[in-house]
Amino acid sequence: MAVMNMALKARIVYKFGSQSNFCEKAHERESYVSRVINGRETAPLIQQKKWARILKCEVSELWPS
Repeated sequence: MAVMNMALKARIVYKFGSQSNFCEKAHERESYVSRVINGRETAPLIQQKKWARILKCEVSELWPS
């Protein structure tokens, strides 16, 4: 069962107002970001670092071990 990443979703909405706005800034497809948020796909570490930088936080805040 996939687990939704609520920390990532909340940070995206807090910083950008919508997932769509975040995707535009991050140059990512909305479908990909949605799959990561919903736990259906795992973002590689390099992607996690990029998103954390854009969201102005640490990777560990978005992907707790």
